This record gives sequence, C-alpha cells and structure tokens, in this order.
Amino acid sequence: MAAGTGGRDHGAPMFRGAAVGLEDYPPKPTSLIAEETSQDRIGAEDEIDGPSKSSLKDASDMRRMGKQQLLVRRFRQITIAAFIGTTTSAWEYALFLMSPGLIDGGMVGLLYNVLWSFFGFGAIYLSLAEMASMAPIGGSIYHLVSEFAPEKVQKGSSYITGWTSTIAWQAGFAQGVLLAGTLMQTIIQVMDEIYSFANWQGTVLTFAAILISYLMGVYGERALSYWQVPMFAIGTIAYFAFIVPVWVNAPKASHKAVWTGVSNTGGWPDMTLAVLVGQLSGISMQTGVDTAAHMAEEVRDAAIVVPRAMITIFLVDVALMFPLLVTVCYHLPDVQAALDDPTDYPATWIMRQAIKVDAQRSIPVSANIFSCALSAILALIYIGSPVAFYAVTSLNTVSLLQCYVFAIGCVLWRRLTRPETLPPARFSLGRWGMPVNVAAMLYSVWSFFWCFWPQAQPVNGVRVQLGWSAVRPSTHCVGTILFQGQTPLRRAGD
Repeated sequence: MAAGTGGRDHGAPMFRGAAVGLEDYPPKPTSLIAEETSQDRIGAEDEIDGPSKSSLKDASDMRRMGKQQLLVRRFRQITIAAFIGTTTSAWEYALFLMSPGLIDGGMVGLLYNVLWSFFGFGAIYLSLAEMASMAPIGGSIYHLVSEFAPEKVQKGSSYITGWTSTIAWQAGFAQGVLLAGTLMQTIIQVMDEIYSFANWQGTVLTFAAILISYLMGVYGERALSYWQVPMFAIGTIAYFAFIVPVWVNAPKASHKAVWTGVSNTGGWPDMTLAVLVGQLSGISMQTGVDTAAHMAEEVRDAAIVVPRAMITIFLVDVALMFPLLVTVCYHLPDVQAALDDPTDYPATWIMRQAIKVDAQRSIPVSANIFSCALSAILALIYIGSPVAFYAVTSLNTVSLLQCYVFAIGCVLWRRLTRPETLPPARFSLGRWGMPVNVAAMLYSVWSFFWCFWPQAQPVNGVRVQLGWSAVRPSTHCVGTILFQGQTPLRRAGD
C-alpha cells in the first residue's frame, strides 16, 4: 500500500521509505540537494554496475537519493516505450471511451476536445518527465510530492497522493479487465444477434481476464520486458486492421456533419456547457503515460530513458488516436443509432456496418493477489448495475488528475521559492519549466472539475451514482488528513 514518505535530515537519504506508519520521521528541512556534482563525474552510460544491470549513472542517482537498488533493470529505451504503449492502449481505449463526447458535443465536440486535451496533457507530461529525470525512482507520484513539497505539508501531501494514486491505478486495472471481459460478450453478440447480454456473464468473463493478468504479472515477470515489444507491434498492426475496413466499407458522414455539427443529446440547457461536459472522453483517453516513472528502478539509465519514453509514447498515442477518431466520426452517419447499439459501444456499430455481419453468415505476489481480488469484488457490482461499476472506475481519471496537481504544484512551488535546491535534470525544460508547469497545473485543475459532471440531464436515477465519483476523492482526502492528524494526539498521549 502506498502512503506518505518520511522526511530527510541533513545527510539522510533523499527518499526515506514509503510505508504506512512513517509518522515518527521528522519533516525534512531541505530537499533535493544535488549531492553529486556534474554528470562528468559519473562513468559512461553503457557500463554495467553489478547484477542489477544498472548503469553507473543509475547507481549514482540511487546513492544521491539514499536508495538501495533491489530490482533488476531489465527495461531499455525500446522496451519501456513499448511497455507504456501497451499499458495505456490509447487508441484501443479511445474506441470505447468516446460515448460521453458524442452525447455531449457530438462529433465536432469530441474531436476538438481531444485536440484541446492534447495541449493540456502535453504540459502535464513534460512537467512529470522533468521531475522523473530529477528523481528517477520507482513507485508512484507520491515520491515526487514528498521531495518537492514545502516542508510543512510534505508528509500529509505525500500521504494523500500515495493513497490517491493507489486508488487511481486500482480503478484503472478494474476498468481494464472489465472491458476485456465485456468485449468477449460483444464479440458473441455481433456474431449472434439473438444473444442477449447478461451482466453476470460479463462478470465471469472479467474473472477470467483477472486470472490471466495475475498469471502474467507473477509468473511471467521475467519475460515482461521481452514480450512488450511484440505486443505493441501487434497493437499497431491491429490499428490498421481496424482503420482500413472501416474506410472501405462503412457508410460515411458528410464533412459538414463531422467538423461543424455540434449536438447536445445530454439535455444540457446550453451547448457550450454540453461541450465542456463532453471533455471527459478527451481527458480519459490521454491519462496514464506517467506509467514509465513508476518503473524507473527497473529501467537502465532511467534519468534520461524514462522521460524520453514518456514523451515519445504520448506523441505516438495521439498520432494514432486522433486519426482513428476522425475515421470513426466520418463513418457515423447516424450518431444516435451508434449510441443506441446493444453493446453500448459506438465502435461496435461501425464495425457491424463495415463487415456487414448477418445472423446467418456469422511481481510482488501479495500485491497482485490483493489487486486481483479487489478487481473481482468490484466486477460483482456490474451484476447489479453497470452504471454503478463505471462510477467506481471513474475514480481512475480524477485520482490521476489529483496526483498530477499535487506533484506539479510542489515542483512549481520549489521553482518559485527555492530554485537552487532543484537538482540537475538530464531531461530539462530549461527556461520553459515554469510556464509549462503553470499550464500543466491550470489544465489539471480544469480537467479535474469537468470530470465530475454527469453525461446528461436530468440528473436522476442511475445518473446520480456517477456523481459519487466527486464524493469519493473528497472523502478519501478528508480521511487521510484526519488519519495524519491523529499523530500529534498519539504522541501527546505517549
């Protein structure tokens, strides 16, 4: 479990653990002092330091941060980039996350929101990439918050961010395996139109996806860095396998409908408000690229490889995703019919038209166990209410955005107040650091706000359940603050 990190005394490790119960550590008076001088004092990048397969620069960074190298650095530039690409699966997810944008804003709203989000997330990921270069340590964003935050709030803010990031990634995992399970149902429904969806069947198929994920995560760990590249290549080939049949066979919409036809089927009183609410699609499609920073201790020469991989895959994801969405929009002559598809996925409606199918021709084991078990429990919610399940998994996006706000806000504070304490970064934004950080903060807060809005009006019945995604992060933050606040009381009673 993630929690707040302890502080750093003079001469103590930069990162001082990340486990529950570190309240006894004193807050750090200073942070991120460059204990090593220039890179010229570090050996060549291609030299290997011991069985961990670290470069000498990796070893130097770990010493500077006071961390012991416990993991083997199996990932290189290509393999970590493929890992991020496979993990984010941006264009694949885009096919199944477009509904909010089509409901609130229509095709033109969806496309322009994706472009707008690209610039916002560009600032976010540039900021996180530079931070990952300054502190190339594995784990979550709470490490970065701990190191860059003001001393008075360092422990509490890192603790909150630790739990928020845990919730975000657990929700993302639960969402991913449920999507895998329900897609199996979708395939059956496309091939046999008399088949009717049963939610309990989707849950059982989700359990199968969880089992596969567990087996690969625990027993396939050594091969992880090797099969990422072929999996990413297969995903890229599948991209063209989707695009080409759609352009050749699916019915087409007009240029005017795609680029000027704004729609508001969510019942909002104002078209502008509808388009803003529809941002959820563009935002959700572009989260998760910071995955690379979490793997830093398993990447050789992490201080430069991780930032490069983050930015490269972000650009690749958008380069694949936006043409895909343009393709989808050009082959949606009837948006409402696609939204009303029995599978709930407009992309399925498009493929049904394109292929013309008819009925007659038709690593830490304990953490893995816990995460898989929790996802299985969450999948049970789908039996009672699919909307309730998606309300739970909506935590993925809002929790990640909250982490981005905390982390980038802390490094921005340090740029403004103590720039001399920032260590040199091999991936540096230079003079653009502050404006990029400010842009990233503003966009993160903006996106965080709009992610809580329901898709349609009136807000009643099952739609009320979606609103609880706003309550959960707030409750979580208040709870963690209260938990941290018990520390002085416990000390007073000792």
